[in-house]
Amino acid sequence: MEVYGREAWMSYWAKLMDKPWGPDPLLTDVGTEQAYNINSIWKQELSSGIPIPESFYVSPLSRAIQTVLISFEGIAFPSGNNPVVAPKAIIKEKLREANYLQHTCNMRRIRSFIKETYPQFEIEEGFTEEDVFWNNSETDGLMKTRVREGLDEIFEKDTSWYISITAHAVTNSAIQEVLGVTAKRNMPTGGVFAMVISMTPTSV
Repeated sequence: MEVYGREAWMSYWAKLMDKPWGPDPLLTDVGTEQAYNINSIWKQELSSGIPIPESFYVSPLSRAIQTVLISFEGIAFPSGNNPVVAPKAIIKEKLREANYLQHTCNMRRIRSFIKETYPQFEIEEGFTEEDVFWNNSETDGLMKTRVREGLDEIFEKDTSWYISITAHAVTNSAIQEVLGVTAKRNMPTGGVFAMVISMTPTSV
């Protein structure tokens, strides 16, 4: 964006295929460093009694998957120095980034590639081989509906007390909105925040 300018980037360059930024780029060096910083913070907080998440849900985009693996390396996911038992970890389509402008950075890889590359994760039921979602540009309202549906699916099936969700900037903003957070936090790249959620079962 700094090279091409925001307008040209958003309307043209970000939509191109077979570029370093898309489809589905890996973490940059800066992103990798940020993830390792999160890992260090988690290890520091463990001594203060912070609970380790029991379940992990993550966007199907590579940069999100890599982020959670590095952030919890040696804590919840195995590493060479700490071969912990891998936790319940699920790749979930509805946690992916917004698809307002069909930027190729938000186009995921095929299911078989994800399964082979990231065997630590379970892929949710109904996850298609090809990325059919990316072809359909969504509005802000549709994006929030999709995120709400994703959260409903998690909370209806998962009985864990502590759940980790690794997603993207716009997705994280939508999560706060659909959960009714009044004092929304602007999530910085590589950021972390905790939420306490009270749920009341409803009968149909």
